[in-house]
Amino acid sequence: MMYHSKEYNYALEGLRGLAAMWVFFSHALSWQIFDPVYRLSYPWPEYIISLTSPAHVGVLIFICLSGYVIGLTNPPNKPLSPQKYLFKRFIRIYPLYLLTVIISSAIGGFTNLNQVFGHLIFLNPHFVAPLAGNNVLWSIGYEVIYYLIFLLIALFLPHKKTIFINLILSIIILVCFLCLYPGECKIIASYLSGLVFWLLGMYLSWFCVPKPQLYNIETERSLQNKIPLWSMLILVAATGAYGNGGAILNGLHLGSAIISPLGLSDFFCIPLVIYIFLALTQNTGSKILKKLCFVVSFLLPSVFVTIAAFQHKLLTYPTYFAALILLVLAALLLPIRTTVEPLEKLKWSGSISYAVYIFHIPIMLLIGKIPNFSNTLWEFLLRLSCSLTATIAVANFAETKIQPLIRHRLQFIIAGIGKNR
Repeated sequence: MMYHSKEYNYALEGLRGLAAMWVFFSHALSWQIFDPVYRLSYPWPEYIISLTSPAHVGVLIFICLSGYVIGLTNPPNKPLSPQKYLFKRFIRIYPLYLLTVIISSAIGGFTNLNQVFGHLIFLNPHFVAPLAGNNVLWSIGYEVIYYLIFLLIALFLPHKKTIFINLILSIIILVCFLCLYPGECKIIASYLSGLVFWLLGMYLSWFCVPKPQLYNIETERSLQNKIPLWSMLILVAATGAYGNGGAILNGLHLGSAIISPLGLSDFFCIPLVIYIFLALTQNTGSKILKKLCFVVSFLLPSVFVTIAAFQHKLLTYPTYFAALILLVLAALLLPIRTTVEPLEKLKWSGSISYAVYIFHIPIMLLIGKIPNFSNTLWEFLLRLSCSLTATIAVANFAETKIQPLIRHRLQFIIAGIGKNR
């Protein structure tokens, strides 16, 4: 039997696709914009979303994965060309982003031109209002800023583990102070909060060496060590159900420190994100850190559920009760260990996850413009299925046809300009 290793981590790509699906279903069931009439009655949307779609945790995973991929493709031991780096990032992000801004502006109805222009230069959501036809584009603007910050880090910061850790810890402390002040300070804190997760992904790719992934050449099946994969994924849902750290800050009477879309409350997800990355990459680093993050990831929702039980809130709030169910289920599934093969099978969804994220809202809005014909649950489910199918189809076409075509055309133009010089 023959074996070979792959540096590319299909499990993380599958996780990216799964996170995109979490975001899709959370938005679909909470806003229900694909159906102009029928609405699921309370508390069913809250139960379904809490049990299946931890969208906000998914966004944090997206951001961390972005930093991880940038660090992986731009290792510290290789010289960095700022021009090539910026060109690759521009080609990857902007053409499809420009397309969705135009489509979303048309679908969402009247849109102020300043608002559209603000989106084109990534000023949303703090300096221009989100588009009515696509109010989830804020995270793209955050990531563009982090791409630019990477240049400063890669070119001017010594590539040492201790310096990187101190940088991340300093930003966390700074966010804690900024969240206490109103106005622009909280805007800065929001950007810095996301930067912590982005830098965390970059740190894991630069300084935490993943264990080589072994595959059977004949069957293409993974030969990795087994992990409590199902327990880990359900723990993500439990974390999303109890509201990340927002519920904890409210319990500590620090609700004024909660900011949107990213903020201090998201730092409670750091142990969980670290644990997920170390587990999926089969990291050869500190086992103590991995176990500590695992324990804290279980401890935080456990403490929250316990406090909610003493306050007699578990049966009052659907999300709290869902957090309890998920937490118990995650604990029961701990002994069941498997390889990351189930996530690897979702690698196709990871390859189109960016387009799924930026196109799913305008597609649901378009389907919502189709006149209602029965006003029943069956039509609601049909519209939901059509929204999902159309989103995947459009995302696949955008990623496999439109984006490569634009990339090749721009590369050809730039090559021609270079020859003329």
